[in-house]
Amino acid sequence: MLLRRIRPLLLAPALVLALAGTGFGAMATPASASARTSGHVFALAHGTVVGQPLTVTSVVPDGAIYRIEGFSGDHWDGTLTGDTSYSGSGTFDPATGAVAMVLHETFTGTVAGVGSGQIQFVEYLQQSGPGNATVDCLVTSATGDLAGLHGYVHFRQTGVIDPDPTGNGTSVGDYIGALFR
Repeated sequence: MLLRRIRPLLLAPALVLALAGTGFGAMATPASASARTSGHVFALAHGTVVGQPLTVTSVVPDGAIYRIEGFSGDHWDGTLTGDTSYSGSGTFDPATGAVAMVLHETFTGTVAGVGSGQIQFVEYLQQSGPGNATVDCLVTSATGDLAGLHGYVHFRQTGVIDPDPTGNGTSVGDYIGALFR
């Protein structure tokens, strides 16, 4: 009798992990509009990204490296579907191709099963050479149906289309993460 009561509790984490592998996130709210903005949500995020080349607005020599500033934008498809704009500053090492930047990005679009609005991220971009970049993003605020969301998203660059000699070009990749309220 006790085993019948415990077994569903033991299976619940396995079900969440199994659903994560299929792209379904566990949602604790019904899909009504009022529940979207005030209820508890947990969404496993994954998809693809196409990023436009960085527009460099400032380059200042600093010894063997350069201090850079720039802006650009991305298109995301998947759990988060929409467009972004971002800007930030960091360093570029021409000897290794390494780039490190702190970015501020605004996503405008939808989160599957949650709704639409904007999400603000603060991010750290790290690139060890042309075509090998990762970006770690932390949600700092959100609006619309997405208000109150917290979480993170991790991007991995899988390729660069039309790169210039420094490796700057249209980047493609994928993302994973988790959002909750």
